[in-house]
Amino acid sequence: MSIRQNFGISFAKSQLAAGNKIPTSGTCFLSFIDADKKHAVEIARGLTEQGFTLVATGGTQKIISDAGIACEKVLKISEGRPNIEDIMKNGEIALAINTSDNQTAKKDAEQIRQIVLRMGIPYFTTLSAARAAIEAMKQMHDDTWMMPQALQDYLIQ
Repeated sequence: MSIRQNFGISFAKSQLAAGNKIPTSGTCFLSFIDADKKHAVEIARGLTEQGFTLVATGGTQKIISDAGIACEKVLKISEGRPNIEDIMKNGEIALAINTSDNQTAKKDAEQIRQIVLRMGIPYFTTLSAARAAIEAMKQMHDDTWMMPQALQDYLIQ
């Protein structure tokens, strides 16, 4: 649990407490199921506005690139090598956002979850969590967001 007067900071602190520290820079891996691809540009734009470089699987990358946002294509684990697993193991990914629904994607998603857990890469599997992470990044400009506050400060007004 985290409490703050600002949703973004509250979310960032909750993720930190859960061991999923939201990065503020680096390369983000994106892979969306077909139903979520209509939101790919919004998520990609939010990430690039925060200074992230993007890599994505084929269909997601095409949508993002077609919208004029720089995004490099990366192979799914099931598509051969070098793939997203290789890139993650090389320490090149700071954040992963991956939604899945079909059998192939589920197998890839399962392998990606195992890798991000081993590598300690922050990982989100829903659009709402991706949006919340972007909102958190907007508020995490300096270390003051980590300053503790007493619960009483919120109750006594």
